[in-house]
Amino acid sequence: MNVCIDNKESIRLKRTLYIGFALRLLLLITILLLPKVGIEPYFISDDIKYESHAITYIRNASSLFDGKALAAVIDAYMQPFWPLVTCLLAYAFRSIYAGRFLNIILSTACIKLIYNITLLISGKSKPALKAARIFAYLPLTLFTCCFPIKDIFIMYGVLYAFYVFLMVQNHKKVKIIQFIWCALLLIGVYFSRGAVTEFLLILFGVYIAIGFAKSKKYWSLAVTILVFIAFIIIFGNRIYEAFFIKVEDYGGDTGLGNGIRYVQINGITDIYKLPFTYFFATLQPITLNLLKMGRSSLWLTIITNLNVSIYPIATGNFIYIFFKKRNRFFWWSTFIFYSAVIILSIGVFRHYLFLLPVQIINYSLCTDQNKDAKPFSFLAAAALLILVLFLSLV
Repeated sequence: MNVCIDNKESIRLKRTLYIGFALRLLLLITILLLPKVGIEPYFISDDIKYESHAITYIRNASSLFDGKALAAVIDAYMQPFWPLVTCLLAYAFRSIYAGRFLNIILSTACIKLIYNITLLISGKSKPALKAARIFAYLPLTLFTCCFPIKDIFIMYGVLYAFYVFLMVQNHKKVKIIQFIWCALLLIGVYFSRGAVTEFLLILFGVYIAIGFAKSKKYWSLAVTILVFIAFIIIFGNRIYEAFFIKVEDYGGDTGLGNGIRYVQINGITDIYKLPFTYFFATLQPITLNLLKMGRSSLWLTIITNLNVSIYPIATGNFIYIFFKKRNRFFWWSTFIFYSAVIILSIGVFRHYLFLLPVQIINYSLCTDQNKDAKPFSFLAAAALLILVLFLSLV
């Protein structure tokens, strides 16, 4: 698929990247200045932990790579990659906020990745630019990257992996450095969030095996199956542990109210709930007391209330289920990925925040493919907002 991007389109994309970066930077500066008036610059409890470890590392480390000091950080986490990154950055730049700035850079890089992925799938620059702009300006994506959470890195790593695979799928030339960078990112993701890298490799392996079967390359298919079996033997226990840790610790967050039980999937007999669970997850963070301030941090409350802006995107993403797909592999793999994560962590939106670009891409493809989808998604979003406002008042 050869796609030509004209000069005007290139200028628009660059403008989107510059504005997206500037907005993120201004918002970060604002968040960091507000503690002077008593507003803490934290989003979730993990923020405090990461920056607390960074402070300790700056004080105790004798050099950038101090093995003893790094070991103390590793001992505090099952998945130590991101805490180590924030500590090393803090020491290198002598600021505990360096991890936040890296998140801004990664979030800005995701704008370009979303453009590239949508362009590869659709073959058209218009929906690609639309998807990039939505991610660049959406309040949820603007705010969350201003905190030192690991989810922005995971988002970037997963997006880059899909981008490289889609390039291979579309017979585009992939440079060696891109393969190396993809591998390094997936290693980082492996030590940041359980089973994400493994799940990606399984999806890609299945696709490759199907390709060999269709082209009747049975020797290659046999080798792929053997590699797959070896992969399961090596990583099976880790995937199993990651699965049950999520089930035990995050099997539905009742902090969002008892209504979570209506969309929570607790077993195979609840699989009929999946469409409702999927739609609920794509609206997150969402609250049914939109006009009331909760007990959560101020920034989490602000993000939750501003997230009404995602209602049209979530609605368009959902109705895309019923449309012809531009790339069946991308849609099915991301849908299965999304479903697996939300079944384990429904209600804990940070655990599937890294998949937010998927619904933005789907929304853009949907509204480009069917001109009636855009007005319908906005009408449905308006109805949903009215319902939430009504429930906030009763």
